[in-house]
Amino acid sequence: MEIFTVFLLALAISVDAFMTGVSYGMREINIPPLSLTVISIITISFLLIAMKAGIILSTYLSSRLAVALGALILISVGLSSVYKVHFSDHKNGIKPLLHIKIKSLGLIIKILKEPVKADMDISGDINLKEAWLLGTALALDSLGAGLGAGVTGYNLWLTVLLTSVFTPLAIITGIKIGRFVFNYDSIKNSTKFLPGIILVLIGILRIL
Repeated sequence: MEIFTVFLLALAISVDAFMTGVSYGMREINIPPLSLTVISIITISFLLIAMKAGIILSTYLSSRLAVALGALILISVGLSSVYKVHFSDHKNGIKPLLHIKIKSLGLIIKILKEPVKADMDISGDINLKEAWLLGTALALDSLGAGLGAGVTGYNLWLTVLLTSVFTPLAIITGIKIGRFVFNYDSIKNSTKFLPGIILVLIGILRIL
């Protein structure tokens, strides 16, 4: 059962990566192997940190309470994801997903909800700097799921291993499919609730 739920967790984390790939494929934007590696490393690092934090937190709880709390976190993150996706459809404009301002360097980093915006120089290729930004954006959604998985006792290294395989595979598959897709919105609409639903399902399975 644990392998199955870890598989589902890695799948949920990788859905956004897949849709990013589809978007890039439609626009003929390439992600070189090195940039893809950077994106994967960042995603895995965020997940590893979140799960480690969850594992540390679980040491202060009884095993039963840790499982219940972890499941609650996963369900909450899943429901929050579904809620945000549903209501984002009724909002106009594109809001920054990440906005970091470093005054000393005069640098403002904006990662938008549209993945294509990561190609800031409009070169048709995601360079290393853009890969770092894109990887961070994709990784942010995994923090809550990683924390919940860590608290509830999921195998850390199995989760990281599967995610390290799924993330680049999802991007590559998405790019290939995107080259033959003419209606991005239809795919997006059919998958937008999937990560949240999967996380809710994982949380429920954990407490059964």
